[in-house]
Amino acid sequence: MRSNMTRSTAVSSLKLITLGALIAVLALASAAQAGERLPSRRALAHQAAYAPAEVLTQLAADVPDQTVAALARRLRLDRLASVTAGDVTVLRWRIPDRRSVPEVIRSLEAERIVLAAQPNYLYGLAQAALPPAEKLPAAPRVSH
Repeated sequence: MRSNMTRSTAVSSLKLITLGALIAVLALASAAQAGERLPSRRALAHQAAYAPAEVLTQLAADVPDQTVAALARRLRLDRLASVTAGDVTVLRWRIPDRRSVPEVIRSLEAERIVLAAQPNYLYGLAQAALPPAEKLPAAPRVSH
């Protein structure tokens, strides 16, 4: 039972990290108009940790599903998730072969329908987890 709880907690954490990455991309998207391209995040790819076989893209929300499916076939990508907010759709893709993330980003940036492409950066908590409550020191007593 405990291993199932641990696995469930790990899966929940992974989902939160992925959601955090999507939210971060959406924050960037809110500043952009659907018709304009954003600068590449490729330059930052070597500086921060990212999922080794995943990329995120932004497309205009009105791009038809058939066009997105054709993009996936043409660039050999597996669609993992998508979120639409306003006039922008953020898609999370898996790279099923051995191509590098920067290589795939260059291919995506060459596509007219792609507003922006970037690695799926990994995010974590900056503060260490707190110990269980029973291991915390007792609060000092204040006398009046």
